[in-house]
Amino acid sequence: MKARQLAVLVLASVALAAPLAAQNLQYDLAIGYQWVDLDGNPDVYRTQTGEKDGFRLDSLNLLLTDTKGTPGYDRLRLSAAGLGSGPDQRLRLDVGRSKLYSLRLNYARHEVFSSLPGYANPLLGSGIWAGQHTLDRRRQTIDLDVELFPNRMLTPVFGYSRHTYRGPARTTLHFGQDEFRLASDLDETVAEYRIGLGFAAGGFRGSVVQGWRSFDSVNSMTLAPGAGDGNNLRPVLGTPVVSDHMTLRTRSRVDTPFLNAYVTGRLLDRVRLVGSFVRSDAESKVDETGEMTGHFASFALQRFFGGATQVGTGKAENLNWRGEGRVEVEIVRGVDLVAGFRTSHRELDGHSLVTERYLDTVNFSGALPGDITQVLRATTAWERDEDLIEAKLVVSPVTWLRLWGSAGKIDQDITITPALAEIVVPGNQGGVFERDIDRVSGGAELNFGVIAFGGDWTKDDSDQTVVRTDFTERTRLRGRVTVKLSDQLRVRGVAEKIESSNPTQGIGYKGEVKHWGANLELKPIEAVTIRGGYDSYRSDSRINAFVPYPPAPIRSRYSEDGTNVEGSISAMLGRFTFGVGANRYTNDGDFEFDLDSRYLRFDVGITDQLGVYGQIERRTYDEKALPAADFEADRYGLFLRWNGK
Repeated sequence: MKARQLAVLVLASVALAAPLAAQNLQYDLAIGYQWVDLDGNPDVYRTQTGEKDGFRLDSLNLLLTDTKGTPGYDRLRLSAAGLGSGPDQRLRLDVGRSKLYSLRLNYARHEVFSSLPGYANPLLGSGIWAGQHTLDRRRQTIDLDVELFPNRMLTPVFGYSRHTYRGPARTTLHFGQDEFRLASDLDETVAEYRIGLGFAAGGFRGSVVQGWRSFDSVNSMTLAPGAGDGNNLRPVLGTPVVSDHMTLRTRSRVDTPFLNAYVTGRLLDRVRLVGSFVRSDAESKVDETGEMTGHFASFALQRFFGGATQVGTGKAENLNWRGEGRVEVEIVRGVDLVAGFRTSHRELDGHSLVTERYLDTVNFSGALPGDITQVLRATTAWERDEDLIEAKLVVSPVTWLRLWGSAGKIDQDITITPALAEIVVPGNQGGVFERDIDRVSGGAELNFGVIAFGGDWTKDDSDQTVVRTDFTERTRLRGRVTVKLSDQLRVRGVAEKIESSNPTQGIGYKGEVKHWGANLELKPIEAVTIRGGYDSYRSDSRINAFVPYPPAPIRSRYSEDGTNVEGSISAMLGRFTFGVGANRYTNDGDFEFDLDSRYLRFDVGITDQLGVYGQIERRTYDEKALPAADFEADRYGLFLRWNGK
């Protein structure tokens, strides 16, 4: 949002509030300017934070209630944040009149920027730091919901949403035995309409909403300036591979009607029922065109060629529905039973047709000129039915103890029909599969006032796997402890461990995730608060894989080992408030980096309604394997705040 639009919003808010100042009015406004001083890689900094110089509406909150002389509404709430130089901007309006209507309007704008020199950069070894896969786009969303006669027996509801995602990007295309850099421009829109009815009768309430969602996306790509030589400068069989023209265009359209319904209520004093049903049926169509000219090679055709045209179409249907119900029963005081059932169905099938025409071809010896046309037809289908039944018993024999245990079973029926053209490894990838998963879990909570403990355990066992990363056994263990000594000291600690495995011959998948941490809050005196925290995250996964060239089996491993340490002190001395803090995140796994941030914040109250606050932040990033990605940035902000009733 530009500065002019920001000024209009602030002035409009003040004008709205002025004639109502004598009524029930609450407001606060904070507006100012921020500066960024950067040393190092600006693209990596913007990828991580998106912060930049400029005017900024840090926050705006306006609340009007019991308005007299305004027949249109009797309450109005307006809030906004980040407008101006903020990468994430939001605006919310909530207005209504008691027993007549309620309206909620939300607007959000998010800058999506990504430029990482070490990501998918084939020229990194040559000292070229600019990554070839980048994004510089904007995502905007508008959501409107209206209720008529709220909190009545019948409440009609209406809704509209519009989401857009637009902007340029850079990407690459592997074609003709080389890889070429392309400039991309995306224009994507999602529009959604909703109409439904809410109801409340006796002890039951719920809603039924029918909606229609449309998706339209156009992505246009062209050869980037100066990219005609490709990334591979070595000739193929003594002949350079070059391109003087490339254009590709993809348009995707999806129409999805959907239905959402739920109901909840009490059947008896000790019996509560909950039910829901969702269904969507998407139909999609994709059209692709491409035109390339230059001098290319193809090992599959065993030919050189001077250009190609591609035309592709695809259609797919995706039906999903899920229904579930739950009953909660208080058997006796301190003993509760929860039983639930869920059934779901997913069906995906589609077909595609791709026609490629290779122009001015000759074989590798320079003979047999001519054009070649290839046609690829593919039809695939995936269908899955899943049923879950689960029961949970909760027992609280005394006030300081709560115990629970549950057992459940998941039945999956999966049918896969792959296209022959898509099978690239030996073996049958299609078929009918039946998979059963047994789940048991339990937990306990003990609360002695000053100290409280809690923990839970879950184990899943499967009789077989369908895809390589499916588990045959998975276990999760979690624990937590809380210590509270009046209002002066609070300590919380958590620990979690997840293990999953698939020992099937040829797969040998094994994964483990560990997390533990603690945080502390200390108030030695009423005006001073000290906080500290520590977290450790570790993940490790291994699976058998196969390298196609030279052909050889390998043991693939991925691991991360991250730690996060943070601390802060804040104090309030009359009208003066300040706070300092620091945070350090370190990863010693496959992707090694250090991220440090430190801040200073202060607030000076000039009057009861007027004040000034500011913030200084330093952010330092150090990537071990790629110093070109490092940066050190200072961000300064100074804001004026105004609040009152």
